[in-house]
Amino acid sequence: MRGAHWTTAISTVLGVASTLAVLGLVLSVAGLGRALGEEVKSGLRVQVEFVERTTATEGAALASQIASWPQVLEAAYIDPYVAALELERELGTSFMQFLGDSPLPPSIELRLHPGAAQTTKVEQLEQALLALDGAMRVDAPWSIIAHLESGAQRWAWPVAGLFFALLALSAAQIFNVIKLSVHGQRFVIRSMELVGARPRMIRRPFLLEGAGYGLVGGVLAFAAVMGLLGGFRPMAPALFAHIENFQLATLAAALAAAGLLVAGLSSLLAVRRLLGASLDRLH
Repeated sequence: MRGAHWTTAISTVLGVASTLAVLGLVLSVAGLGRALGEEVKSGLRVQVEFVERTTATEGAALASQIASWPQVLEAAYIDPYVAALELERELGTSFMQFLGDSPLPPSIELRLHPGAAQTTKVEQLEQALLALDGAMRVDAPWSIIAHLESGAQRWAWPVAGLFFALLALSAAQIFNVIKLSVHGQRFVIRSMELVGARPRMIRRPFLLEGAGYGLVGGVLAFAAVMGLLGGFRPMAPALFAHIENFQLATLAAALAAAGLLVAGLSSLLAVRRLLGASLDRLH
């Protein structure tokens, strides 16, 4: 009997773990999609051009001032002569000898925080940059920002619907696994009833056992998800760099809590179906 009980326990835990692992993978893919958006946003550049009379010292001071703004990750002054030489190397043409001077204005290139790469926030940043002394024009990747925002809005509801549908399917699957486990002990429940045990006393050990199965299954599911993510991490280290330890801890807590609650409630429902059942239903 003990060997059979352990076999049932292991199969139940693995069934719960496999179901929660699928749910965890969906959440991880959603998190990676968010990390991909942050990676794209962190690569966006905004350039502000200044009048020709702006000196290198003034440009460096302005760049230092802009870099202190909360929505800016870094800012660097671009010397027009250095930029022109770089452009000559790219084009393979020595136009500065013909023009006699650099055709490019002094400018500052800045990189934004991912959270600041939004249309309204970049518009506010543009107004602040144009208010600087000598600022003429601001170039921002408006089309990329608009595309990211429209993509996030377009996919938000479908992804949410898929998640809740999968959550319902996971709960149903865990309930079936727990119901089979409890059904295997139906005669134990019947014996407890015959000796006069109250329904609350009968439900308690099955509730604790089911909750334990769910908790262990959630921990195993998180371990499986982390193993898969660890295997893919070397392929995109920059992408995984945006995943913080807090997010991983939240995923672990969510899987453990989901297993604990769903398996525990499933045990209560499964025992309730067997309480007071006739012998015909037990066979």
